[in-house]
Amino acid sequence: MLSKDTGLSQKDRELARTWLILATVRAYFSGSVYTDLDRVLKRLKNKPTIKNLWEATRKRLARVKADDFETNRISGPIMSMYVSMIRNAEAKDWKLETPLNGRVMGHNAELQVHHFFPRALLRREKWDSSKIDTFANYTLLSKDTNLKIGTEEPATYLKREGIRQRWLEAQCIPIDEHLWRVGRYADFLEARRKLLAERANEFLGY
Repeated sequence: MLSKDTGLSQKDRELARTWLILATVRAYFSGSVYTDLDRVLKRLKNKPTIKNLWEATRKRLARVKADDFETNRISGPIMSMYVSMIRNAEAKDWKLETPLNGRVMGHNAELQVHHFFPRALLRREKWDSSKIDTFANYTLLSKDTNLKIGTEEPATYLKREGIRQRWLEAQCIPIDEHLWRVGRYADFLEARRKLLAERANEFLGY
């Protein structure tokens, strides 16, 4: 059906991307898979278009919310969406300024999940691990850059390393230096979740 249509417009391609991402994030086919699939296929039988696929399923494909980023998983649907978002924003490594697309080769070039507020710092401040390992504290960097950051708070290491604001914005980091202090960690998490949701919906055109 849809897979046979090679003449999709750019708008249809973007809508298909939105559907694929949201169907995964919302686990659309995680329940009664065959029942759900059969229902969708029946509605598309007479006119199998991307637009009709969207209309047939959109009630269960809610917009992205800040709460969607209250997860500690470093893989899965939310991370996949995040990777797509930052690639679309042409995000680059903070120090090497190489594209964060997983295609850069070389010593210590592999991508790693970096804790914006380092684990060791938050542990010293007695934060619970569930609040340390949370998506709003994750960014993607090269192994080389990740190793250089150490255990200082962001307000210190970002200034020392001369990190450009544009690369922070590409990864949805709130550009408010007051939020980069460990005493404002809870406020940082709240602000970044809201920003992640806002940027996700912009990216999805939803």
